[in-house]
Amino acid sequence: MEPCLLDVVSIPLADDGPHRDIQPENRRILEGPWQPRGRARSEKVIRYCQTRGLILHNADRRIHVDQLRKVADEDRHSLCLIRATVTFYTDATRKGRKRVWASFAFDGNPYRIPVTDYKFEHDFPPYSTRKADCLLTLSLGLPYEGDNCYKFVAGVLEL
Repeated sequence: MEPCLLDVVSIPLADDGPHRDIQPENRRILEGPWQPRGRARSEKVIRYCQTRGLILHNADRRIHVDQLRKVADEDRHSLCLIRATVTFYTDATRKGRKRVWASFAFDGNPYRIPVTDYKFEHDFPPYSTRKADCLLTLSLGLPYEGDNCYKFVAGVLEL
């Protein structure tokens, strides 16, 4: 079973996981079945959205690992859910692959973050633009290129 956005699934998880200093939500998946529990409705999920502040600790597209480690443990996170009006558009990477970007403002700060939601990215037409009211799951990757942790739009749910 491949879960989709809004699917509610019980998954056996360990209390620990890799890279917890950067991605504190990480957990190891234990042996055992994944059990479908139902489907959430977007209007119920909205109450879990971050409503103000900086997205993943700053207003940039990335955060240096040293800056991230200065965030108090209880405040550090690598995932967040927001509601925003987003302009999606595409361009090509150096390898000629389509890249979908999400451009939006949140609490007065502009953001331009790449979309890695496979289904959304795959289905989005090349060299096009679309504006939509969405729920976005944003994720912080592991350190890369000069110890920067990049932000990604890991999930897109158009409302």
